Formats: sequence, structure tokens, C-alpha cells
Amino acid sequence: MPELTSKQLSWRIARSAVATGSADSDLTATTKTWASLLTNYLPEAGDGMTRLSTHTNKPEIRFRFTDTNGVDTATYKMYAIRENGDAKFVATGLATAGTQKATDLISGAASYYADTITITLQKWHTDVKSSNEDSGAADNEQAGLMFDAQGYKYLLILLTAVSAGSAAVDVSGV
Repeated sequence: MPELTSKQLSWRIARSAVATGSADSDLTATTKTWASLLTNYLPEAGDGMTRLSTHTNKPEIRFRFTDTNGVDTATYKMYAIRENGDAKFVATGLATAGTQKATDLISGAASYYADTITITLQKWHTDVKSSNEDSGAADNEQAGLMFDAQGYKYLLILLTAVSAGSAAVDVSGV
């Protein structure tokens, strides 16, 4: 029987610094189209759209903040997109900053991982999971989201509200 292996991918910035007061606009029926997406978002440009590797079956998403007081939050909306396809809603929720310092900076400033990520609505074929959903408590660890991408090629993560400072989103996967 062949051995099953998976490939670990490096973290990449999906959405670079989004500051309070300059949050992303959510997609509309018009802006969910492939042509509009390519006009407004460039894969790997740090504007929220990232190309998933052919090896990525389950993307992992983490959030970082410039402030760390346990109350700084970012509202996220996540979409999956097939090549030449329109955006399909995956999930929305809230990420809350913890106190674990991140290696990566946000616009030259220290950053801190979200330690709590809630999912308030999901409309995906399989469950979208938060790594801290069972405990439900902030533990000052690195929280993350993961789901089965089911062959979708792109992931778009928008930060539609940031309570203070700046927030960023990273993507990895297996």
C-alpha cells in the first residue's frame, strides 16, 4: 500500500496591513465575478487574494494585530474562487488579538497573533474549523482557521472592520 504524505507549506501574507478606518469593502453580486476580481485583486499582492498551491488541500489561516490588549478585533469574510469562476462565500467571523508575539511584522511594527477566532456564519460544503472553537477561551496561543478547499484555486480574505491599530492575514496549508 502506498504511503500517504502531505506537504507543509510556508506562511504567506494574504492580506497585508489593514488599519482602523480603512477596512475592506465586502463583495457584491457585481464584484464577485471573475473579471471584477481580477480588476480589483491581484493574487499574491497582499490585497487579500492568494493562489492556493496545487498541494494545498486544507488552507490554514491566521490573523495578526499591531495591538495586543485582548480587545482588538478584526471582522473577516472569506471566499473561495475557482480559476475563471466567481467568488463563493466560505465564512465570516471575528478574530481577537492575543499576547503571543509574532515573528512577522506589520508595516515595520511588532505584531501579535489572534488567540480567538469565531465563526459567525459559514456556507461551505464541509465545516470550517477554528482551532480554539472547542475551548472557546482566549489562551494567548496562535489560533487559526482551517477548511477543505475542495480544489478551489484562490482564497480571498477581506478584513471588513478593524477595531484598533492594524491587522493582517497569513495563509499556509497542507
